[in-house]
Amino acid sequence: MPNDLIPKSELDWLASEERRRKEKAVQDAEWIRTHGAVPGTPKWYAVQDEIANIDKLTRERDSILSRIKELERPVEYELPKDRGSISTIDRPGLQRFSKETGIYQTPEGGYSN
Repeated sequence: MPNDLIPKSELDWLASEERRRKEKAVQDAEWIRTHGAVPGTPKWYAVQDEIANIDKLTRERDSILSRIKELERPVEYELPKDRGSISTIDRPGLQRFSKETGIYQTPEGGYSN
């Protein structure tokens, strides 16, 4: 048998190395399953870069969505009294009415009665 030629201490060392390799393979498989790659490998760094990019894009998207919500809020105002008898109420997407002329103006700039 070939094992008879190898000293017992070396056999123990080889067995422990084999156990270590198997444990590392199991650990690496777990890392790949949960994180997409093994730490310290080029793929690991690529995955981390992608995660950072996704986080950055998510923050930008959230910022844009909050800005859109701000812009969609209805805005009401009246022109200053020193500008005559014109009084308007403006809301995004609605017609604008001028008390002075009695005409509704559409957001595109057209007129309707």
